[in-house]
Amino acid sequence: MKATKAYSLIEILLVIAIMTTAAVAGSIFLFGQKTQTDLEEERIKIVDSLRAAQNKAMTGEQGSSWGIHFDNSQSSSPFYDVFWGTSYSLGTTTDRAYLPESVIFQIPQAGNATDTIFIKRAGNLAAGTTTTITLQTLNLNQTSSIIVAPNGRVTTR
Repeated sequence: MKATKAYSLIEILLVIAIMTTAAVAGSIFLFGQKTQTDLEEERIKIVDSLRAAQNKAMTGEQGSSWGIHFDNSQSSSPFYDVFWGTSYSLGTTTDRAYLPESVIFQIPQAGNATDTIFIKRAGNLAAGTTTTITLQTLNLNQTSSIIVAPNGRVTTR
């Protein structure tokens, strides 16, 4: 009698289990990379918006100061508005951007907002104190901070 070669049920189940484990591990890695990319892209967008607002203040666009209002309201998705004027309530909003779903504000804290206002012509901060905006990923707890010094210098860490 001639023996036939075949895979046993245990061997097939073992291969399926290994493939499933590899697929799950790969998707977790890729999702983590996507979340980290979202965080870095949003940090770059905010830095660009801050520098643009500062530039508009320094050139005297609209004859006024310019700023960004960072809103971590619990009633809506976190967002930030570019505005001109001496305060957000008196200013005119020109742009609004919402954070991606995978990124939240750590600072300002939930339910709070903060304004970063650049003085017309000077470009330094109206408040005269350092402003920090911190972004955080929802799942991986990675953070990225944007620091605006009183002289208007924007840095990240």
